[in-house]
Amino acid sequence: MPSKTRIAATLLPEVYKWIIDKSAKQGRSPSNLAAFLLNTAVLAEIEQESRVSENQKQNNIEK
Repeated sequence: MPSKTRIAATLLPEVYKWIIDKSAKQGRSPSNLAAFLLNTAVLAEIEQESRVSENQKQNNIEK
Protein backbone atom coordinates (compact mmCIF):
# COMPACT_ATOMS: atom_id res chain seq x y z
CA MET A 1 0.00 0.00 0.00
CA PRO A 2 1.28 3.52 -0.74
CA SER A 3 2.59 5.53 2.21
CA LYS A 4 -0.28 7.99 1.79
CA THR A 5 -3.69 7.46 0.25
CA ARG A 6 -6.72 9.64 -0.38
CA ILE A 7 -10.28 9.41 0.82
CA ALA A 8 -13.37 11.50 0.18
CA ALA A 9 -15.78 12.28 2.99
CA THR A 10 -19.07 14.12 3.27
CA LEU A 11 -19.18 16.46 6.26
CA LEU A 12 -21.94 18.12 8.17
CA PRO A 13 -22.10 21.83 7.28
CA GLU A 14 -21.04 22.93 10.77
CA VAL A 15 -18.04 20.56 10.71
CA TYR A 16 -17.01 21.85 7.29
CA LYS A 17 -17.29 25.47 8.44
CA TRP A 18 -15.27 24.75 11.58
CA ILE A 19 -12.50 23.12 9.54
CA ILE A 20 -12.45 26.01 7.07
CA ASP A 21 -12.31 28.62 9.84
CA LYS A 22 -9.76 26.76 11.97
CA SER A 23 -7.46 25.98 9.05
CA ALA A 24 -7.47 29.64 7.98
CA LYS A 25 -6.53 30.72 11.51
CA GLN A 26 -3.73 28.14 11.57
CA GLY A 27 -2.45 29.05 8.11
CA ARG A 28 -2.87 25.55 6.73
CA SER A 29 -5.10 23.99 4.12
CA PRO A 30 -8.48 22.55 5.10
CA SER A 31 -7.34 19.20 3.67
CA ASN A 32 -4.25 19.19 5.86
CA LEU A 33 -6.26 19.95 9.01
CA ALA A 34 -8.93 17.37 8.14
CA ALA A 35 -6.25 14.72 7.52
CA PHE A 36 -4.54 15.57 10.81
CA LEU A 37 -7.82 15.34 12.75
CA LEU A 38 -8.86 12.09 11.09
CA ASN A 39 -5.44 10.49 11.60
CA THR A 40 -5.40 11.56 15.25
CA ALA A 41 -8.91 10.23 15.92
CA VAL A 42 -8.33 6.90 14.18
CA LEU A 43 -4.97 6.30 15.87
CA ALA A 44 -6.60 7.00 19.25
CA GLU A 45 -9.37 4.52 18.41
CA ILE A 46 -6.82 1.89 17.37
CA GLU A 47 -4.97 2.39 20.67
CA GLN A 48 -8.25 2.10 22.62
CA GLU A 49 -9.19 -1.11 20.80
CA SER A 50 -5.74 -2.51 21.51
CA ARG A 51 -6.11 -1.78 25.24
CA VAL A 52 -9.56 -3.39 25.33
CA SER A 53 -8.22 -6.46 23.53
CA GLU A 54 -5.29 -6.75 25.95
CA ASN A 55 -7.66 -6.41 28.93
CA GLN A 56 -9.90 -9.15 27.53
CA LYS A 57 -6.91 -11.45 27.04
CA GLN A 58 -5.74 -10.76 30.60
CA ASN A 59 -9.23 -11.47 31.97
CA ASN A 60 -9.34 -14.79 30.09
CA ILE A 61 -5.95 -15.78 31.53
CA GLU A 62 -7.09 -14.98 35.07
CA LYS A 63 -10.22 -17.15 34.79
